[in-house]
Amino acid sequence: MMCLVVLLLLVQLANALQFGALFRRKELNSAVRYSNDSEISIRTEVYNALLYLESNVLVVESIAGMQVCRISAKSRIRSYLLTAGEVEVQLGDVLMIYETGTVNQFKYKDATAENLESKIENAPPRAKVFGAVIQANSAPNYGFTKLFLNDKNTRIELLQSTVEVSSEAGYTATLDRISGKELMATSSGKTGFLARIRGNDYMVTILNPPGYVHSMEFEKGDRIILMAAGIDDWMVEMNMMIHRMARELAEGDISALNSQEYSNLAFFVAEIGDTANYLEEIAIVGRGKVENGSFKACSGTSFWRFEGDTMIVKNNKSAVLHISKNEEAKDVDTGNVFKLTTGRVEFSNVQPGDIVVIIRQFAGTVESVDIPTLKKALSGCKNSSELRIALKGLGLSRNTSVMAAFVSDSVRFSKPSVAEPKVTVDDSQSSNSQSDDEQRCILC
Repeated sequence: MMCLVVLLLLVQLANALQFGALFRRKELNSAVRYSNDSEISIRTEVYNALLYLESNVLVVESIAGMQVCRISAKSRIRSYLLTAGEVEVQLGDVLMIYETGTVNQFKYKDATAENLESKIENAPPRAKVFGAVIQANSAPNYGFTKLFLNDKNTRIELLQSTVEVSSEAGYTATLDRISGKELMATSSGKTGFLARIRGNDYMVTILNPPGYVHSMEFEKGDRIILMAAGIDDWMVEMNMMIHRMARELAEGDISALNSQEYSNLAFFVAEIGDTANYLEEIAIVGRGKVENGSFKACSGTSFWRFEGDTMIVKNNKSAVLHISKNEEAKDVDTGNVFKLTTGRVEFSNVQPGDIVVIIRQFAGTVESVDIPTLKKALSGCKNSSELRIALKGLGLSRNTSVMAAFVSDSVRFSKPSVAEPKVTVDDSQSSNSQSDDEQRCILC
């Protein structure tokens, strides 16, 4: 019985893998352009490599003057990639990335997750070697909880990990995203404010100049206040107001937010905490990452939230499709296509087992996607591996990043928050003459 539990756990983890820390000697730090849990980029004038993960597959998109060695944690078999290509990986696998001709490969044949760091630190000076371990993706799924908002003179557009507060005067303050351990916020038109309350302490960031992205470190359980400027608001007065509000929250007096003194302010208050995983068995083809209710790719980020059995998706230059669990695959009609555009849409009656697809493309890329072909390819898929195989079979360009996932059972328990604002929906993409496929396809 214990073996069965462990096996099931490993199967689950295989669908959510990430890179661990990229080990290297300090003198090689300048060779690393960036390294995170989903991508590794190494570049010098002599050698370079770009690697990323697609579910349980390591993709080497480009490589020159280097080799990649994958050492299986289970069988200890070594696989080498000298050119662009891909190889399946599992939890605990070791990756060695090194400049060709500088490393004795046999010296690292016994590399494991436990000894990899020390082996690389003790490598000879001429060895240009980097290493990482394939780990389980244990990142939390954060979002806004325990909402309090003043929508009397405010338009609030809320998704799981991004919110925009707009005053009647047309000024906005936006918490662009919750990413890693940071909050990213901006304002437009006039100066906005972001406050973070942690226990009995608080800090305030002035979102000035407008348009500049400000970051603020956060922890689970922190509360935030996001405030946009009104037509008659002066920065000094707003600064005093948000400090007072933050202090009252830090003292535990949330009822003070109902004060008449704050009634004309455009603000949003929430706690940052765990939210349900409404999507599961996520497959990604191309460079991209799912984090806190968003799909982040090189071309931008798509955000979503669930309200009851309705999924709301919003962002610029993406295309999203909802495939019902029991929907029959239709014959291919190549004339029925949708393209990337701008807008916002809601999918109603979303059920467990339904499939959601989000497509993003690099700037300048124009690629139509045939709806029936996509539906036919994905209908019948049972897990992330099958989704990935189906997406790869579509032959989309390398400039396209796609995420496909199943709706989880958590949607059965999703309920609108009592404090949730009325959100303005952009119906500009809708038309009575649209086909059923067009109506159910997000063009945002």
